[in-house]
Amino acid sequence: MAGEPLVRARHLKSLLSFADEWPGHPGARLRSHLPEADVRAILEASGIDWLDVRLDLDITRAVHELLGPDEYLRFFRRQSLSSFQGPLLRTLVDTAQRMFGLQLASWARWVPKGWALLFRDCGGWTVEAPGAKQVTLRLRALPQDCSGDEIWIRSVGASLSALLDLARVDGAVITAREPAAVRYDFTWR
Repeated sequence: MAGEPLVRARHLKSLLSFADEWPGHPGARLRSHLPEADVRAILEASGIDWLDVRLDLDITRAVHELLGPDEYLRFFRRQSLSSFQGPLLRTLVDTAQRMFGLQLASWARWVPKGWALLFRDCGGWTVEAPGAKQVTLRLRALPQDCSGDEIWIRSVGASLSALLDLARVDGAVITAREPAAVRYDFTWR
């Protein structure tokens, strides 16, 4: 039986911090869009603490509201790329790079491991590499709050697109709904 959907406090702290660095420095405005108790809970938590995934959804919607439908996607892509240099994911990235170099299909296979570091009881990933220049990831068994939030679903796709940057390839990640999953199709040249 699945437990309560949770997210690492470090991820939420990273989102708030990244907003301070984003052009126009919307960090203070972002925090003002969130309940004060939630901001305090995030800031006071240890980075390795687990917090309610609702906080991630609230931050994502607030970033969308502040930056707009296109800019919020750029925000999440760049924030994700930045997080690959952070304490939770850096070791994973270094290991993957030593093992696989810049092969995107191989990098994609590490998404489930990275997800497990950041989220608990928030779905599971399957990875398929049907062609030389294509990878499909499916996120299944999402909690209702996550699966019903199109803004959050699209932000996950934008975050995944940072893998294109890591692999140094020109491509795209297309997000599509399926009956029991969200599909993220990577294509590149």
